[in-house]
Amino acid sequence: MRTRYYFVNRETLIRNIDYYNPGDCHINTYGSNLRTNDTSDASRHIAPNGKIYTIQVADGSYTSAEFSSAKYFDSLDGITRYIDSKNPAKEIWSHTIDADFTPLTYAAPNNKEYKIYKTSR
Repeated sequence: MRTRYYFVNRETLIRNIDYYNPGDCHINTYGSNLRTNDTSDASRHIAPNGKIYTIQVADGSYTSAEFSSAKYFDSLDGITRYIDSKNPAKEIWSHTIDADFTPLTYAAPNNKEYKIYKTSR
C-alpha cells in the first residue's frame, strides 16, 4: 500500500485488499522471505518496492509487459534504472511487530498473498 492505513478488524483489511487487487502484480513480503534481486536472470528485475518486472527484448529494444503503457529502452541498464526510479522503496512502518503473534497469510482473489501482522500500534 502506498499510504499507511489502519483497519478496525481483519475483515475490513481483507475487503480492502480484495477491492484494490482485481489484476495481477507482485508485492514484497516481510520477515524471513524478503525478495532479493537475483541478477543471474536478466529477463527478470525486482524493483526496490518489491514489484517484479519481466524484461523482454523486442526488435532490439527492451520492454516489459508490466508497464502501464508501452515503453522501449536501448539497453538493459536503461530499463532497470527507469524501473528503479519509478518504484522506490517505501518505509512501510515505524512500529514494532508483536513477535508472540503468528502472522496470518491471506490470498486475494488474484492470488496475491498478504501477511497480516499484529503491531504495537
